Amino acid sequence: MVEDLVAFQSALVPWVVVGAIIAFILAFAIGANDTANSFGTSVGSKVITLTQAYILASIFETLGACLLGHKVTDTMRKGVLDLSVYNNSELELMYGQISILSGCGAWMLLATFFKLPVSTTHSIVGATIGFSLVLKGTVGIRWYKISRIFASWIVSPLLSGFVSVVFFIFIDHFVLRKSRPLSSGLKILPVLYFACMTFNVFAVIYEGSEFLYFDRLTFKQCAIASVAFGAISALAAKFVLAPWLKRSILENIKCLLEEFIARADVESNNSSELNAVNGQKAALLDYENERMLKDMKTTPTGHGMRLNLLFFNPPIPSWYRCHWCVAKSVSFFAFVSFFF
Repeated sequence: MVEDLVAFQSALVPWVVVGAIIAFILAFAIGANDTANSFGTSVGSKVITLTQAYILASIFETLGACLLGHKVTDTMRKGVLDLSVYNNSELELMYGQISILSGCGAWMLLATFFKLPVSTTHSIVGATIGFSLVLKGTVGIRWYKISRIFASWIVSPLLSGFVSVVFFIFIDHFVLRKSRPLSSGLKILPVLYFACMTFNVFAVIYEGSEFLYFDRLTFKQCAIASVAFGAISALAAKFVLAPWLKRSILENIKCLLEEFIARADVESNNSSELNAVNGQKAALLDYENERMLKDMKTTPTGHGMRLNLLFFNPPIPSWYRCHWCVAKSVSFFAFVSFFF
């Protein structure tokens, strides 16, 4: 009996290795597609950069898997299928699980190649039902659990759409329609932080991970801890984040105004300083050829100015851009405009 068990385990080792490799490939595909969906709006609205999205995804995807992933893992491990029907055919179950990983990984990579945002959950559930139908037919499939999963696919978009509408109406009414939206937005920021952090912490710790002993906490304890964490986040947003945001935004506005004034001043040189310099140039050229004076009577086009603006206004950090652009424009114009 022991020898049979050892032989069985030895036969499973290669398949475990293969399954682990395929699981890593699937995780790669999830990061390329599913995770990218989550950060698409944040990067697209320029709230965070692409590099920041990579860092945040690496941190919080791991935290989400550790803190909340056990519930979904249990559902996929034993909630969709009744594993007792595979008691005498364990190898078939193992082959089926490897097929699930392979099919889901291939589909995710293919969808990513064609730039299609798809769901890993849909793929995993569909692949699980597919392999079970092939091996055992409808036997062992827990249709009630699957119907709840299917219902969540319909309810989730509707519910998320409703919540987003409520949030937008709230922000539109209390921030965007105010006479001073920046000040109103900074005032409402702690409220949003309190609501979001309280909800997220409660979702993590209530009936949470057994490994972290969150499952031992009562509803009252979870509620108190969530509200306390939300209050701390709101205070941090009010006294730390909001002043920093206000200072940063006002500094950017000041830099933009100074840069706009500098560019306007540079353009005005086309009709004043630029023409004065070109007048001196025309006088010098008159010694050589009288015809050249006639050619220079046309209004100068300011090509030197445009060359200056083209080469000397690259995207540079805002904390010195507003002053450095002015200095470069003035100094370089004095040298280049004489020759153009």
